[in-house]
Amino acid sequence: MHWLKAERFLELTTWDATGLALKFHMAKVKGVVNGAKVLVVLEGLANVVGKAKNAVKRVMDAAARGTQARANKDDKWAELDVEKVEMALIEMQLVYEVRIVQTACTADSAEWISILAADIASIPYRYPPSVRLRC
Repeated sequence: MHWLKAERFLELTTWDATGLALKFHMAKVKGVVNGAKVLVVLEGLANVVGKAKNAVKRVMDAAARGTQARANKDDKWAELDVEKVEMALIEMQLVYEVRIVQTACTADSAEWISILAADIASIPYRYPPSVRLRC
């Protein structure tokens, strides 16, 4: 299980000009335990994407009115390419075979981590030994 904040995810995907940061990060995460399945708890991405969409909309509305957009603390997100973020999420799921759980805040992340940890811990006890697959 890997916990990742939205800002770090954006550093790995959107702000990286080479496109290699996500590849190296995922290789490092998957290399911790060979053959293990990776769950990523991604915190705050929906909030950041919403801010980016609102910032772009505000700039477009101001341009349509012929006025200057008012300065806002969320204007830094106007440069965020939302499609690139969505493609990175798809890449993580398909190429790196990662399961992603998106959460809104730290408390939500903690709750999901505890739920997932309990589910993972109960896997050996779900099926009788005769039914379990052998590796």
